[in-house]
Amino acid sequence: MKSILLSISILFFTTTLFAQNDATPSDNDKISYGIGVNIKQPQLPSDNSDLNISNKIGYSFEGNFYFDLKPRLTLKAGLNFTSFQFEFTESVIFGTNILNPSGPSSYFKNKVNWAYAGVPIELQFNIVRKKHQVYLKAGGEVMFNIYKKHQGEISESGIVRETDTSNLNTPSKAVGLGIVGLGMNIHLTEKMKLYIEPNLEFGLNSALAASILSNEYKGRFNTIGCKLGVRF
Repeated sequence: MKSILLSISILFFTTTLFAQNDATPSDNDKISYGIGVNIKQPQLPSDNSDLNISNKIGYSFEGNFYFDLKPRLTLKAGLNFTSFQFEFTESVIFGTNILNPSGPSSYFKNKVNWAYAGVPIELQFNIVRKKHQVYLKAGGEVMFNIYKKHQGEISESGIVRETDTSNLNTPSKAVGLGIVGLGMNIHLTEKMKLYIEPNLEFGLNSALAASILSNEYKGRFNTIGCKLGVRF
């Protein structure tokens, strides 16, 4: 599945680049660029009842180009960089807890920070074509993990100590996302627009590679967010 998503992304990206290079002066009017930020709240669910996941606000910085295929239809592609932070806490039972079940609870905690480089492909369909445009959008993205940092701690009968968690809850090398949303272009000047895009992203494969700690884990990225940027 990941190889198919990657192949589609590369195909669209390469095709659009060739279209841009072969553009005539009239074609250049159909090409525009954009930069922006996407603030999003991820949800990384688990089917392990002993595992609690704290989802912190994530963010993406993006650079895009747009090619107007038809008066109402626009192809968007680009590159973005995304950061997520999660905290995995799993209840565990040590021998001391068995002997004294009413004592302090024991847990294993793993704080992670993951960064990704992503290649998104979207189609935008204009439903309002006046001074300010409103459009629907749908597409996909393949994100490649480029950075990971893990900080672990373990609590046993109230005694907390640091522990190595670099090999636990490791991220998948590539994650596929489906994207749907609504957008609006607000004209600032003749050639510059402010875009606002509430959007939903849903995972197409597990965000985690095999985990020693939680082998029942089947979490996928699901996010709700809002993009804000300029198109010129």
